[in-house]
Amino acid sequence: MSTFSLASLTETTPIITQLKTALSKAVSQAIVAIIIDQKLKKVGDEPTKTVTFNLENGQSAGFIFRKSGDVLRFLLNGKDRPITGDLDPNYKPSFNSAITEIADIIRGNQNKFDKAKAREKVKIPQTKKDKAATTTASIKQVTENISNLDQQLSEKSDQLALMQRQYSEIQNRPK
Repeated sequence: MSTFSLASLTETTPIITQLKTALSKAVSQAIVAIIIDQKLKKVGDEPTKTVTFNLENGQSAGFIFRKSGDVLRFLLNGKDRPITGDLDPNYKPSFNSAITEIADIIRGNQNKFDKAKAREKVKIPQTKKDKAATTTASIKQVTENISNLDQQLSEKSDQLALMQRQYSEIQNRPK
């Protein structure tokens, strides 16, 4: 892995594409998104970068890479999970056993994950229109509207009387 660069890690980097294809085949789920952290983090005085694969059923598999290209840790849904295999794609038997182990962990956690998601309460964002006004505030607003409407009604009736007077004057003019 001499060409590996932690700073230029992208979705098209060979290790990422190998992990993506192997993981999606092993788990039998499509990988919806790959999220690569922009900033380097230090873990044990060594720069690292986290790459997260979001699976179609909602779970996420994260891999923390060292600057050498080795996978330091595996994160399932943001929690550290130990694995015994080595994720070095140059040695296929070890890589395949590690991917199989990760797939087993993901499949084993799916029911627990689904139950936790079903228990979560969905918050629907409220706008100012959706918020219910208190009873006293509603009464105050209605009384203000009534007084405004009464004032408008008296103004309009005055205008009507004026217009009727002007109309009758126009009709009574000599032709």
